Amino acid sequence: MSADKLDSLIKFTDCDGALAILKERKLRWSSPDRFGDPFELSASSGFNFDTSSLLDSTIKLAASMIFAPEQPKGESPLINAIRRWRDEDRFHSADESHSTLRDLLSKMVDYRQAQLEILHSKWQEYVRKVRICSFSAKPDNVTAWDTFADCHRGIAIRFALTNAAPFNTAKPVVYQTERPQLTSLREQLGAILHTRKDTAAERFNDHFFVKGPHRKLEQEWRCITVSPRDIPIADSHYQEWYDDLPFAAEQITAIYFGINTPESIKAEIAALAQEFYPQAKLFQAVPGKTGYVIEFEKSKPST
Repeated sequence: MSADKLDSLIKFTDCDGALAILKERKLRWSSPDRFGDPFELSASSGFNFDTSSLLDSTIKLAASMIFAPEQPKGESPLINAIRRWRDEDRFHSADESHSTLRDLLSKMVDYRQAQLEILHSKWQEYVRKVRICSFSAKPDNVTAWDTFADCHRGIAIRFALTNAAPFNTAKPVVYQTERPQLTSLREQLGAILHTRKDTAAERFNDHFFVKGPHRKLEQEWRCITVSPRDIPIADSHYQEWYDDLPFAAEQITAIYFGINTPESIKAEIAALAQEFYPQAKLFQAVPGKTGYVIEFEKSKPST
């Protein structure tokens, strides 16, 4: 399912959340630190390598290029030096080259480390300001009803997608085995040896659209925006990193009651819909006649 074919998103929530959304006409957009997912990148996320391992890896890679059968490719100062050493037969073995390389590369790695510290500060600032709202693709998602709608006692609200921000940022989550990371050892080696541009900061947004394959049944879509608030870098109260942003009443096109949603809640939500969201259709979820599926019937007014 591609973004240009999807015309609506489903917000699954418990009853209290649904009442707050419908009464206040606002959706909560949160920093990823509030999600509580240990596999999600957060403000505290760092790098999976340190200065020592970066230096050792750089030395080993440079030494291997000196003694490789083929000339190294590239036009960086370091690659040109390696070509010169090869032509001069400067070193007789990789071990012999390590001392010279350590002296030369230590300064380059120290510079990269300084750049990584700047990158991490940018990341921390970004996580404080980025705001995400999560949805699912379809209202009959059994996993979403289980996980996000209070075990079928909650509500699902269908929002029409618009071309206006922040709903125009809607993208599906990609489920893969490789976890996102701010940057990789390989990327930093490329920056040192080949002076490749470091694009880690340009990929900040992308990290929030990746999850593990164990979450695939959620069929999650996310919209993303940036908070107008200025949150100091010293602020560690991540539970307060959220914004309640308004939406147009016309965006709600349907409301789905869970299989076990209490009748009192259904009556309250039906009244809210009639007053503020007359265009929204009301549906009642029911177990499918066969299999573990959900079907919907038009919701009948309580008598």
